[in-house]
Amino acid sequence: MGQKKNKHVWAENWINGMHLAIQNNDKHLIQSLLKENKKEGINWTDDVSPALAKEYIRIREMANSILQS
Repeated sequence: MGQKKNKHVWAENWINGMHLAIQNNDKHLIQSLLKENKKEGINWTDDVSPALAKEYIRIREMANSILQS
């Protein structure tokens, strides 16, 4: 249970960082956070709450939109 909680906390922090990157339209930070997410290997379906997983999908769409602009 402890490891799952740590992953959940990491995921919350990652989402908060991504919100700031999106708010500031910071493509470099967005790309960096996406790489960090991939390296961390969080399973956004199993390792976090359903609400956080839903937020992850929403924020990824926003990040992708900024990166494509």
